[in-house]
Amino acid sequence: MIESNGDYFTPPKEVLKPISGSMIELRPPNAPVSQEEFYIPNYLANAVTDVNFETLRDNGINTVLLDVDNTLVKVGGEEINPELLDYLKNTKQKGVIKHLYLASRARGMSSRIQSVAEQVGAKVILSTVIKRKPSPRWFSEALKFVRETTEEDLVGPSQMSIIGDRIIHDIKGANKAGLTTVLVNPIGDFVPTDNLSLIPQRERRQQSRLEFYLNRRQIVHPQLKYLT
Repeated sequence: MIESNGDYFTPPKEVLKPISGSMIELRPPNAPVSQEEFYIPNYLANAVTDVNFETLRDNGINTVLLDVDNTLVKVGGEEINPELLDYLKNTKQKGVIKHLYLASRARGMSSRIQSVAEQVGAKVILSTVIKRKPSPRWFSEALKFVRETTEEDLVGPSQMSIIGDRIIHDIKGANKAGLTTVLVNPIGDFVPTDNLSLIPQRERRQQSRLEFYLNRRQIVHPQLKYLT
């Protein structure tokens, strides 16, 4: 349990080690999480290629939601890095992760999003004006969509994980919804895609809190990249 200490939190004294490569467990999957801990992902990794999908599987995860921009491709990009693409295809072919979805903030299917989805063999969960990631409504609709398109398995939040580069858009909402969360470094610079001008400042603030949390626990971790 993390104790409150003003604006930040005093973590336990034990030092956590990377469980595989540069992927680090910060919180056990499916463990209870308080409102003050919503900014803390379950896992931290430098890139998607550092995510240990076997570890996710061993913790009951069979469905992975992947953020698109700056997680799989640069903002506005379409072609996935060949190394990353091979890593995802091999993971899926081996059956380590059964179901793969793109978690998009786009309000409609574009040829770009469709191209990214086809490259990795994933279905796409889109947003709407009133149901946009990271709102609770979006995650509720995402769970409903996954259940409707998954024939062989009963899927709930405890069997789902999201991988993304933004604490606000990917981690906090998913933590609230009960998913396992993996934060990775963005692969490109932040590019505003809407009128949410306060997002960069809010994201920096959340990353600062996470940096403080990690430093207090003496965790060797990938350097978090701040928005520019």
